[in-house]
Amino acid sequence: KFKVAFNGPKEERAATPVTGTRTIARAIVLVIAAVYALIRLTDPTWWDLLDDVNLAVHEAGHIVFGIFGDIPGALGGSLFQVLIPAVFAGYFFRSRQRFSSAMTLAWVAQSLVNVSIYIKDARAQELALLGGENSIHDWWYLLINWDLLQSDLAIGAAVHFVAVILFVVAIGAGGVITWGEASAARRVRARAP
Repeated sequence: KFKVAFNGPKEERAATPVTGTRTIARAIVLVIAAVYALIRLTDPTWWDLLDDVNLAVHEAGHIVFGIFGDIPGALGGSLFQVLIPAVFAGYFFRSRQRFSSAMTLAWVAQSLVNVSIYIKDARAQELALLGGENSIHDWWYLLINWDLLQSDLAIGAAVHFVAVILFVVAIGAGGVITWGEASAARRVRARAP
């Protein structure tokens, strides 16, 4: 009984009145997300507050997965950095907050952009690492162990491609959701006496 009172049924949590103001606000968010995606996909030097969040999550991933050994610990940073926003996107989707799910999927895409940059740097090791010069580059360590170091650029490019697809899906889904809800609300208002 407490759970129902605290969370409410899924239908109630997702039932926010569709108004013109909400539709316009979502359209603005979509435009901002599209511009942000273009910047993130074309400028690997861009850094913002979300990168700081991702860095903290990345480092926590090393601790969480480090208990399973060196390779899971090294992979855990990048893995956790992608899994955490994916879990949020899944939560929003499951609770029928589809627009929030789509926008959180853009966070997954942004995290993948960062991971792709890190992978592409495995041989060059030009990125400044959090632990300084004595730190081991996660992706250098992983790709050396998997005998794939010579493929760092190709693997990074493949991850970047997945990020592009996820950005397109996130922004496209956000647009479809917004348009669909606004259209449905207009039809309901048109039928009202």
